[in-house]
Amino acid sequence: TGHTINLEEPDFFNRAVLDFLTMVEAGRWVPRHPEPAPTSVLLPDRRS
Repeated sequence: TGHTINLEEPDFFNRAVLDFLTMVEAGRWVPRHPEPAPTSVLLPDRRS
């Protein structure tokens, strides 16, 4: 799947969204680590 997962696999996408929202409503969702995300997924991060 690519960027259109909601069209290619709607049941999987809907389940993932429902699971996420359920966790948020229950206060169990943990935010991402505060460390900044890499600037690119293809190229090495030059900040290190």
